[in-house]
Amino acid sequence: MHEIREDIGVVLKKQRYRERDVILTAFTEKHGLVALFAPNAIQSKRFTSAIELLAVSRLRFDSKKKFLQELGDDALHRLESADSVYELTSLTSDPEKLGYASLLSELVVRSLPRERPLEEVYRVFGQALKLLNEVSIEECANIAASFLFRLLQSLGVQPSLTRCGQCATPLGGDTGAELYLMAAHGHWLCESCAKARDPRENFTAKLIRAEALVTWLPSVLLPIRQTPRGIAANDSRALLGALLEHAQFHISGLQSQNLSSLTYLKEMGQPIL
Repeated sequence: MHEIREDIGVVLKKQRYRERDVILTAFTEKHGLVALFAPNAIQSKRFTSAIELLAVSRLRFDSKKKFLQELGDDALHRLESADSVYELTSLTSDPEKLGYASLLSELVVRSLPRERPLEEVYRVFGQALKLLNEVSIEECANIAASFLFRLLQSLGVQPSLTRCGQCATPLGGDTGAELYLMAAHGHWLCESCAKARDPRENFTAKLIRAEALVTWLPSVLLPIRQTPRGIAANDSRALLGALLEHAQFHISGLQSQNLSSLTYLKEMGQPIL
């Protein structure tokens, strides 16, 4: 027996199916990532803006799954109705901000399992989108890095941020130094240890200034809305890039394909990696 489920969620992916239908991926509060089939959504007025990308909507869908032959084993819930809860107007109208929001969405879709409730990740994701909607473009990489670290925490693969992975020296001891990420090992190296390594040994050339890490570090302990502001945009992008390299080593869903949102951000003048 099937029933109609109701949940609040963010539309992360939208693709046209045949002439009139739409397939959606939404990140919901109580059901996690769900795939939805919206019949006749192209012409119908019952969904309107509630199923646009990054729409935050109240979704009602059938608990029974529908299999579409063209999609193989992917099963979808039939979407019965959708009503907009609120809109992120600044976010969706600004191409650069939209790039950062797309990056967060792509990370969620590629990293998290389907239909597993992850209410804390959903809450932080929603707050991150609201912040991106509110802040200047200079702060967007900073907000994205704070969300990504929390996503890594939720999956149990966050990097060590406080001490050098080789000599155990506190990373903020010399704020003028540069820090190097050992992505495969999940930790950072201080400048002294990095320069002493065999140059033939493989470790990412991605580095950040120790001062930037020290300034940003409180954000991992504070609510995401209290992420420290004022970090230079270049430092924020370097930190975000380092965390992304770490994620690509430790999250299987990110290892096989490049993140298309990073290409878009580069085209918008916001290079990350």
